[in-house]
Amino acid sequence: IMSHRICAFLAMGTAVFGCIHSTFLTTLTFQLPYCGPKDVNYYFCDIPVVMKLACADTSTLEMVGFISVGLMPLSCFFFILTSYSCIVR
Repeated sequence: IMSHRICAFLAMGTAVFGCIHSTFLTTLTFQLPYCGPKDVNYYFCDIPVVMKLACADTSTLEMVGFISVGLMPLSCFFFILTSYSCIVR
């Protein structure tokens, strides 16, 4: 059932949506005003760590991050569930 075309489509879709997701969150993060110390205590500079350095209210960005982190796995779960139900049927 799995053809090379469908496999390539799924791989490209994953890469494209992953890039869009990370670009969206990074763009929102770097639009915040930053003041005070610019030191990050981690080797890997993750978005929640950088948000702690912002001077403005970050609740909207946190909400966007939590929703997107929740919706991505949920949509993948429903896609997998649909796929397996078609296989069983």
